[in-house]
Amino acid sequence: AQGRISEIKEDDWWYTFNFVSASSLIITIRKTADNSLDGTRECSLNGKGYVTNIVLKNASGTITGNTVYTYNADGYVVSNKWASALSSTGYEFKYTIADGNMVKAENFYNGTFANNYQYSYEGNKINKSNFSYSAGWAVQNLLGKNSKNLVTATKGFDPAGNLTYDSKTTYELDMDGYPVKETTDNLLTGKKSVNTYIFQ
Repeated sequence: AQGRISEIKEDDWWYTFNFVSASSLIITIRKTADNSLDGTRECSLNGKGYVTNIVLKNASGTITGNTVYTYNADGYVVSNKWASALSSTGYEFKYTIADGNMVKAENFYNGTFANNYQYSYEGNKINKSNFSYSAGWAVQNLLGKNSKNLVTATKGFDPAGNLTYDSKTTYELDMDGYPVKETTDNLLTGKKSVNTYIFQ
């Protein structure tokens, strides 16, 4: 494995990554069940290869939204803002970094605090793949410096502090230490999800 992601297959979605140039990446999203096209994500990359902007398009090519990423001086993503191209809807995530790991993500919906997620890690589970938990995709260094460890627990809370999400995550690693399988158990619903990864 060379460490750069080429595709991700989830239970419902299949993502393929085409690095067109040093400043451009196109992500194609298909439904796993029937391989039908769902849409694309056209990403602009800065000089460090970090995503600064994503144009979201549906299967017919219509722009549905835009996401902007902001980084701190250390190279960690500190926020991402999404705005719909079809309505006045928007959200922002703000991230807290500690000891090289993203430990908290706060979500604001149309400017109002909506929820937050808190992440736990184990020091012996090195994030060799450079998974980015603020991305939605496991892509090496695509959104700045990534957490140094693999997340092993995630908890979500509503504005009143009530627990709304609680999960544990385990990994299967290849010979080089890259995660090829990720299993997440939702402790509140009992649902299990499995993601597989292919590195090239």
